[in-house]
Amino acid sequence: MMRHLENRTPYLWLKWVTTLMAIAYALLFFARLISNRATFHASGLDGDIAVPGNPQAMIALCFVMLVLSVWFLKGKSKVAVAVVLYFALIGFFAYWWRLTREIKLSIGRPLIPQTDLLDNVLIGSTALDPVAFAVAIIMLVLAIQLLLSGYLERRLGPDRINGGVGAGLSSTRTHI
Repeated sequence: MMRHLENRTPYLWLKWVTTLMAIAYALLFFARLISNRATFHASGLDGDIAVPGNPQAMIALCFVMLVLSVWFLKGKSKVAVAVVLYFALIGFFAYWWRLTREIKLSIGRPLIPQTDLLDNVLIGSTALDPVAFAVAIIMLVLAIQLLLSGYLERRLGPDRINGGVGAGLSSTRTHI
């Protein structure tokens, strides 16, 4: 039964989309971090690598933890951990939006001068950040749906959930 659940398409989407987003986000974050360090050093200043004030470091860490959980945990625990971490991701994006809003309020302007539209929503963000936010929302919905489908299968039985149709062909009553 659990092996069947592990090979369902939603689980595979959860695994692969999370993995690809984590790789892209972590690479972009560390590339920007090293680039900022190189720029700082090229200007003649000496200093350590500093993590930016925005929560990109925590978002990258959440994505890495998500990859570890969806690949190494088994059964419903992977989905439960993914739900918690996707909620944390959305919380970090909300925190980042609130920080940007407070900066605009503190300078008394509706827009931060010399920034683009994206920086006026999430200061210091890149084009990948809205994509990561959208992925977090979509994957959260998918993970919650997976948790609820598992709960409903246990409560009602798999025959009542799928209308008697198993994991086989949709027009037959075959079960795999």
